[in-house]
Amino acid sequence: MPAMLIGKDFRPLPSPLPCVLCLGNFDGVHRAHAMLAEKASELAGKLGVTPGAFCFTRPSGDYLFKDRAAHLSGTHERLSLLFDAGAQFALLSSFPTMRDLSAEDFIAFLKAHGCVGVVCGYDFRFGKGAAGNAQMLLAHFGEDNTIILPPQTMPDGQRIASTVIRDMIARGEVDKAALMLGRPWALRAKVYHGKHLGSSWGFPTANQYFSPQSVIPARGVYAVRCTVDGKTYDGVANVGARPTVDSGDARVNCETYLFDFTGDLYGRVLHTAFYAFLRPEQKFADADALRAAIAEDARAAHVYFENLH
Repeated sequence: MPAMLIGKDFRPLPSPLPCVLCLGNFDGVHRAHAMLAEKASELAGKLGVTPGAFCFTRPSGDYLFKDRAAHLSGTHERLSLLFDAGAQFALLSSFPTMRDLSAEDFIAFLKAHGCVGVVCGYDFRFGKGAAGNAQMLLAHFGEDNTIILPPQTMPDGQRIASTVIRDMIARGEVDKAALMLGRPWALRAKVYHGKHLGSSWGFPTANQYFSPQSVIPARGVYAVRCTVDGKTYDGVANVGARPTVDSGDARVNCETYLFDFTGDLYGRVLHTAFYAFLRPEQKFADADALRAAIAEDARAAHVYFENLH
């Protein structure tokens, strides 16, 4: 079965690595996921082994459910966020190669790859038919080598979960999603050529498409922060199908005006973090009305970031 050690590149795990693994799908790596990685790091320190994470190359829900949930993050982003939270490597496998393993065989797989301790959520399930649970892991690895986290909630009592975060983003509630994630949700995608209308109006924009697997924020205008080459720029972004100027391409895109940026972004990957919803998508009577709206949106985003603490 494919097991990979993750650093800058995917590469085969050369030999079993004594480790503590946090277990999960980790889509979005929200606050509760990050806590799993943090606890794995703490337990690994006590046991004198390496902290890591086990997850699938694509979330198991992609294969188990007919109506697949949109992803909050891609594989490399998930792993990078887990590393930030304390994991030093990831044991990675494709779900189809493991979906028919019994719960006992899944545990044997972990142990064969050096796992001596595990950290998981209270509702973690594994093995064919989801026959294995957290208590089974506790029985196999022992109390001193197992941490089971209870449900993690926000101060208002709402449970932190990827499903909840997806729904928030789809409704445009990116500020609420950021509280659960522990950071603003972001689009990472290459910049492609648009119609260059913004440039001719004094508002040069960067156009990005969402991947087919990605969650898509509610259509409208957002205050965003974009990072490129290690530098961050405030900006304003429109998520939608450009109803005023486009009539053929129905794909939803993200068109961002970066404040105080000069240069060429075409073909480069831009990290666009969504901070606040400013207004719904709107079709304007003509280009002049659209240009005036962009100027007003830019002013609103400026005000938002000036008041952000």
